[in-house]
Amino acid sequence: MRNTSSVKYKFDRFCLDSRDRQLARNDEILHLEPKAFDVLQYLVENNGHLVTKQELVDAVWAPAIVSDNSLTRCIHQVRLALEDSADKPRFIETVPGSGYRFITPVDVLQDPGPSNDMRAASRRIGSLPILIVIVVALGAGLFIAWQLRAPDVPTVERIAVLPLVNLTGAPKQEYFVQGVHEALIAELSRVAPIDVISRTSVMGFANTDLSVPEIADQLDVDAIIEGSVLRAGENLTVTAQLIATNPERHLWAERYHRDVSDVFEITTDIVSAIASEIAIELSSAASPDTSEPMELNNEAYEAYLLGRFHFEQRSPEGYRLAREHFQRAIEFDPSFALPYVGLAHTFGSAAIFGVMKPADGFPRARQLAEKAVALDSTLAEAHLILAGVQFYWDWNWEEAEQRANLALGLNANLANAYRFLAEVYSVTGRYEEALAAVERGRAIDPLPPTSQFKPSLILYLSRDFEEAIARSQSALEYYPGFWQGHWLLCISLAASNRLDGAVTSCEKAVELSGGMPMAVGALGYALALAGHRDEATKLARDLESQATSGYVGPASIAVIYGALGRTNEAFQHLLQAYEVRDQQLIHAEHAAFFDPMRADARFLKLRREYRRLFARHKEKISAK
Repeated sequence: MRNTSSVKYKFDRFCLDSRDRQLARNDEILHLEPKAFDVLQYLVENNGHLVTKQELVDAVWAPAIVSDNSLTRCIHQVRLALEDSADKPRFIETVPGSGYRFITPVDVLQDPGPSNDMRAASRRIGSLPILIVIVVALGAGLFIAWQLRAPDVPTVERIAVLPLVNLTGAPKQEYFVQGVHEALIAELSRVAPIDVISRTSVMGFANTDLSVPEIADQLDVDAIIEGSVLRAGENLTVTAQLIATNPERHLWAERYHRDVSDVFEITTDIVSAIASEIAIELSSAASPDTSEPMELNNEAYEAYLLGRFHFEQRSPEGYRLAREHFQRAIEFDPSFALPYVGLAHTFGSAAIFGVMKPADGFPRARQLAEKAVALDSTLAEAHLILAGVQFYWDWNWEEAEQRANLALGLNANLANAYRFLAEVYSVTGRYEEALAAVERGRAIDPLPPTSQFKPSLILYLSRDFEEAIARSQSALEYYPGFWQGHWLLCISLAASNRLDGAVTSCEKAVELSGGMPMAVGALGYALALAGHRDEATKLARDLESQATSGYVGPASIAVIYGALGRTNEAFQHLLQAYEVRDQQLIHAEHAAFFDPMRADARFLKLRREYRRLFARHKEKISAK
């Protein structure tokens, strides 16, 4: 796509060859995906100048329309190859809110073409005995003929399973179709040694008018799986086809007629067939013992799928219905592990987002996840839930990190595990590792808002407020309805003393979240810093009143009183937050909204306990 003239660019220890499309460090050839190479070449060609994000996107992807995430992913890959850092750049500098600049001096070398020695060598070949020439020609011909006969196996490093089409004609069966889709992604993610795009990133392409190449560009994948589901009573027909994306061509298609209870057997067969087509070796380490087929209770599976369907609505009512259906699935079949994972997830999520007391949510989540692991130790999601309990409830960061890595060992495509590890790393001040983990998660789950805003949180905790603001603003252009994004922008603006903007952003977070205590607490904090004391006090009182009839994270109230300078009331709630393990307190060492309380002896006491945990974790990590 980019120009292929014979030009080489030398900078530091690296050489970029535009003709052969290679990046070398000294004599070592480094791997870059084609788009990442194009991005680097464009930046190098414009060395010393600001290149806007839109200019880069137009230069590398036009005419396709892609999100910022595709560019960010390429920049991250280039930085990894160059051993560069976003925080302390040696090569690629981020210009907040604008774009990037290549800051290292570059020497441009024109390739002179074939040398005299090479031309002489050509003449010498012409003077070889005729017999040798014939033998060489015959050998080349045989090699070409063999190549023509060899199967054309595409290189597939990234693949996406698009939402399956519901052919039942009944919208009420959509939950079942989505369940088959999820099972197929889960099986492929678990056993295939390639990047499998997460379900949350592909669901936006249901009923899309985009072509396969357009979808492939947005997800940055080499192949796509399409299919459909037709259910008639207990009879199930699943079709699937595999399409290579560059160039677009159909590689494989099959139709499966089975009983509903054989749904997992179907997904296993599809994955095996696809692996054969693209010549990849499936992992057996993450697979359960399949010597005997899994007996699936149809009623239990139906209830589980309904639970997953309601859980994905991400609303209080959706969580309530999800719990009911997961519990029914367990009653139908107590040996079916997946409903325990789903039920554990509802309790853990409610505790993390402050709509349930941590003491009510986390212990129950642990109990259910442990039951799931006892039934099937290969369930990566169950191990990740246990890691979350160890992190948010036990404050045992070392075991949380180990358990999350265990989950990734079982499923390297578990995007939530990378996002979770990023939070573990940020708590212990390992910000570069945290950002790298986020980018790895974004590579396999590029489109949901959680992937876009997680870097902003890490940048905020590392006190790079300007970059946190720039990233939040950029992401909000694509996800204006994501309340956590406005919350992150609010606290970052407040930390940089841009208080009017902070108040406006927090008001939007409160509106979009329906008055979530975290958002209300941040608004009160911003109002207090801006001098609107009466309004801030009223919000604190409102949260206190709300806490008499339901759970409100005490840290949300503490930060308002802290910003108001009412330290006794602030520490009354802060100590409660410590006692109940309010998840916001996890970031007390780094989050700027705790700054008004840091000088107080009571905060120092909490900090000593926090640092004791941190020191223990750091010592064990260093020992490894």
